[in-house]
Amino acid sequence: MKTLKKIIAAATMLALTAMPALAADTDQTSLSLTVSAGALSVVSDVSAALAGVTVDVNDQDTYTGSGLGNDSGDIAVNCSDTRGENLPSGWSATATVTDLTNASSDVIAVTNFSKNFSAITVVSGDGSVVSAGSDAVLTTSGGGVSDSFTVMSAGAGTAGQGEGQGEFSLDMGLDLVVPANQQAGAYSGTVDLSII
Repeated sequence: MKTLKKIIAAATMLALTAMPALAADTDQTSLSLTVSAGALSVVSDVSAALAGVTVDVNDQDTYTGSGLGNDSGDIAVNCSDTRGENLPSGWSATATVTDLTNASSDVIAVTNFSKNFSAITVVSGDGSVVSAGSDAVLTTSGGGVSDSFTVMSAGAGTAGQGEGQGEFSLDMGLDLVVPANQQAGAYSGTVDLSII
């Protein structure tokens, strides 16, 4: 009986080793993806209120929002570059400001404004070539509108690095000197922004 078991075991082993090896099989799936280019965009607060003043015999300073002065920076400006350029070409966001007028057509000239900017916040992307505009008094060539000024810009970048691409924000402050004996009233104007 033991001999029979040994013979059966040996025969089984011989059969297993004599069987041909199974061939390996492989396959491959090709992946595809389209990444569509976005655009340049600039977005700002819908409105901003300057701190009110009372008619005075002296010039008076007022500021956007809380009235903190040259660093009040109360108009949030957000710039995005989602063009996905391999060699980033850069961009520039600019603004103009109009005179302030009231219902009686009284005017506070745009040259009474000065601009100032907070540091840039990088929401996403590479901000290494992104910079804020310069603080200065607004100028005008006439027509009740300031000359265009830079709010934020990005220089050209390096191929494949994505510099200046992403989303960036800052606060733009508008400080205003209200002239002495300015006529009373509710004044309004606009800030127009564009990006190229």
